[in-house]
Amino acid sequence: MSGRTRAAAGGAVAVAVIVVAGLVAVATGRRGPDPAGPEAAEGRADGEAAPSADAPGAVDAASTEPAPSPAEAARLRASLLPALRDGQLAPELRERAAVDLGRLARSDAETARALGALLLAEDEEVAAFAGLALSGAGRPGATVLGELLEASATDAVGRARAVDVLRELGAEAAPAVAALAALLGAPGFDDDAGLRSGAAWTLAGIGAEAAPAVEALARALREGDATTRHGAAEALGAIGAPAIPALVAALAVDDADVAALAAGTLGRVAGPFPETVAPLVGLLGHDDARVRRAAVSALEARGEAAVAALRSALRSEAPRVRGGAAHALGELGAAAAPALADLFDASRPPARVGADADQVITAHLAAEGALERLGAVSVPELVRRLAPAAEAAADRRALAARLLGAIEGAGGEAGVAALIAALDDPSVDVRENAAGALGEQAADPARAVPALARALERGVAGGRVAGGLAFESVIAASDGSAEVVGYRAAVAEAMAAYRADAVASLERLLGHGDAEAATAAALALGEIGPPAAPARDALRAAADGPRPGVAAAAADALARIFRRRAD
Repeated sequence: MSGRTRAAAGGAVAVAVIVVAGLVAVATGRRGPDPAGPEAAEGRADGEAAPSADAPGAVDAASTEPAPSPAEAARLRASLLPALRDGQLAPELRERAAVDLGRLARSDAETARALGALLLAEDEEVAAFAGLALSGAGRPGATVLGELLEASATDAVGRARAVDVLRELGAEAAPAVAALAALLGAPGFDDDAGLRSGAAWTLAGIGAEAAPAVEALARALREGDATTRHGAAEALGAIGAPAIPALVAALAVDDADVAALAAGTLGRVAGPFPETVAPLVGLLGHDDARVRRAAVSALEARGEAAVAALRSALRSEAPRVRGGAAHALGELGAAAAPALADLFDASRPPARVGADADQVITAHLAAEGALERLGAVSVPELVRRLAPAAEAAADRRALAARLLGAIEGAGGEAGVAALIAALDDPSVDVRENAAGALGEQAADPARAVPALARALERGVAGGRVAGGLAFESVIAASDGSAEVVGYRAAVAEAMAAYRADAVASLERLLGHGDAEAATAAALALGEIGPPAAPARDALRAAADGPRPGVAAAAADALARIFRRRAD
């Protein structure tokens, strides 16, 4: 054929493609590509939008297109298929033909089979356009692709092309599930990692309808390369409940990668699945941190079904198990609050440094963080353990007080009452934490401020100096003990949090006979700043008084009040 003849033939095919595109649109009730080409789009009036398949009233090609008659389908097929094979035709026209053939193949099995044959062509361009057409052919296209995967005549290249197109089809690839599962377990399973991983990820895109492939996916999870394992795990998770037994079995595999993937996948599958809880709890002590984290996440996803087992795990001899149980319980809400309260006994920090001291401390911190994350739902348990008659050790009561200060919503009536009562606790740590918590909550000043003022007057010996009010210099110049000043520092800092509500009480305390109490009151007024201005006369009197520590603190308070007002 001469060049002129070929050009004429190419032009004829081009015209045929444009015309047939319109015929497909008519036959299927859809508007095809603009037959006039890009130039027509450029020539539209400004503001005139091209028709969109997503626009209101557009027809869903997958479900509502009317099927052409067999005669119409044969005529369209005969006109469009040559375009895919014609290398002289412009790529844009071949692409249009492929799109139209994909629409046609949704209702015409002969078209789908013809496209399957072209997918195996040696010419890469022809195969690529056939793949484009099949990716629009929906489930009928998936059926043909599945047959290609199963056919002994299909070589590795052809299978790879089929898998690529099936992955593009997503959930519509369901008719090929059996073929994909067979591909995962076919002879040569260990030879073509790319083909296996492609099959696994394609099954993941199919979702729940891939359930018949669970056994093959479970094997791929255990034995595949890294990419295949991840794809198999994703597929099992997308399948959901039918895959749970396979995922539970994978938790016991002596391979940290497999166990972590299985546990992580269980964490993404919604539902209680109580049969998963015990195996997951067993992984909380795993040597691999990835496995432990994935197990915690999966147990959180089990919700209330996991609470009882996690509560038992809090009493484990293994610190890692206790810490993991604490993390998981901290995400489970009100149902976990009573269980987390057990951590007061189960996660005590070590009294001496030992081989597993770091793990024990980690578990202890996990317990504290879990209680804090629970928020207001843990308040009743903390209040109960802070009560004067509580059997909890002093360090547990001190922790309860500190957490009541840290938890938003703990400043209600019960929390404030417990913290006020704890200002008289025999342990200085409990008293200081209770005072600090009252300051953190800054709630119910009518009750808290008088209680804090009485505590400041009593000055019961304390062991730590509260930060934030620069008491170190005061202690150095004081005749009082550091213990007394330290406790009063904590109380004064709490009073400063109440700002204007505490000014009258602090002004009265400036004249207290105990220098440390007066000093603490002065520094607290300085922390309050301008709202403490009504106490300026009392502060001036204290600044001119005979007690050096009180005078210095009062002068500093006056400077803070008026400097901030000037600012």
